[in-house]
Parts: sequence; C-alpha cells; structure tokens
Amino acid sequence: MCRDVEQFDFLEPGVEHADEVDHGELSRVDRSLRLQTANVGETFSSIAAAKTSDELAAALGRVLIDECFDQFLVIRSDGFGEHRILVRSQPLPFVQWQQGGRGAFRDAMTDYAVTQGRPLTWIEAGADDRAGTDIQNYAATASQCGLHNGVSIPILTADNGQHVFHLSRSSPDLKIDDQSAVWRLVSKCLVLSQRLHRIEQVESFGHAQRPNLSAREIEVLRWIKDGKSYAEIGQIINISSKTVEFHIANALRKLGVANRISAIIACSKHGFFDL
Repeated sequence: MCRDVEQFDFLEPGVEHADEVDHGELSRVDRSLRLQTANVGETFSSIAAAKTSDELAAALGRVLIDECFDQFLVIRSDGFGEHRILVRSQPLPFVQWQQGGRGAFRDAMTDYAVTQGRPLTWIEAGADDRAGTDIQNYAATASQCGLHNGVSIPILTADNGQHVFHLSRSSPDLKIDDQSAVWRLVSKCLVLSQRLHRIEQVESFGHAQRPNLSAREIEVLRWIKDGKSYAEIGQIINISSKTVEFHIANALRKLGVANRISAIIACSKHGFFDL
C-alpha cells in the first residue's frame, strides 16, 4: 500500500533530529514519490479505458515495463480443447514452437501453470521432475528465441476459465531475484484479467449483433442500474414517468429480454456501460 510521504522516516544514520534533514533532498524524494504514484494511476486508468484487445495490449506493455518485463503472451484456457491467444508481443518463432506442428494451438506451460494454480518462474517449472519434456525445455527454448527469465501467472476468470500471463525479458542480465518480484505482478495481472474478460464479452457479441439502442434508452437503463425509480429518472432527465417507461419497453424489445435486470446485463455485455 502506498503511504503518504509524511509517513516515511527519512532520518539517515548519524542524523538524530528532524531539523538536520536536508529538506532539499526531502522535497526531491517527495516529488519523485508523487510522480510515481501519478504514473501508476495513469497506467491503471489506461487499463480501465481499454475497449479492445489492441488497446489493452498497449496498456499491458506500459504496466509490465515498470517491472522490466517487455515480452508477453496472454492465453485463454477453458480447461479443454484449443488455447486461444488474446494478446502477445512474443516473437512468432516461439509461438510456433509452442504449437509444435499441431493443428490446434495448445501451450504446455499454460496447462502446467493452471494445474499448479499459482505464479511460477519457467526455471522453477523446468526443475520439476514430474513435468514433461516440453516444460523442462521451455526456458531453454524461450532463451533461444530471445525470451529470458520468464514467469507464468494463472488468473481465474469470472466464468471459471483462466487467463494465463506469460511474461519475460529481452535481456538475460535482468534476473528474477526472489518470489516477491513474481508476486508484485499478480495484482497487476488481476486488474488486466478483469478488463480483458470484459473486452472478451463485448467482442464475442460482435458489432453486427449489437442492438440499435438510442442514447435515451441507454441513459434510462443506466439510471435503472443505479437503482433509480421511474419518477426519479424522469426528474433527473426532465421527462415524464410514462416516457421513461416507454423507453424501457423499447429497450427490452430491442435487446430481446423480458425484464430490466436482463436488460442491464445485456447492455453490459454489448458494451453500452459497465456493471
């Protein structure tokens, strides 16, 4: 958790009183901390604002560069059948090696990470005697493709699937010193996974199937989502309760649903607004 700069103890060895502190240095540290906090907020805002996989990939790159990870592959696994690549920056030769000449794409490290149910480094996975040869050779093959010091992080999705984040570094000199470096990534991947799941829902519906709701119908349903009554909505947007009811009836018909709760859920899935 970030603490306010006033809560930090800046007294160095040999400095016994606060009035001996170099206040110019303190101001520099203060500005640095505030800048870092602002950058974090801006980065996570870009995640929340992402509407497509491409926009999320760009946000993902900005998040990971803070931890010196500059290569990534995010895979969707439903526990059976083919894996689906959602976003990637990893070089194509490594992805082709993962496919292994099979018709369907299925990544061994994704299955292994899901089975383990926790974040793990590729070196750690390769040391598991019970793992298959694909896992034991994974880190070495990745290094040949310019991917070093990799880590895989499985995140359970709201629909009981898995997003598995495979992160690595272009430089072999940047080592993963301890498990704390891995766990620092988990909270970031959780946020990314939530937004990615939201984008998956919207993109799976497709723009061609998106109902043609009017701006007023969307506005009224948004107020319904927030718990407002017909009368309250009418007062807020300056129309009668009967007109509110008319817009809701039209929206239900266009969405093909029977009640307001289903309409709100459908609007969220179609990307009209977030729940």
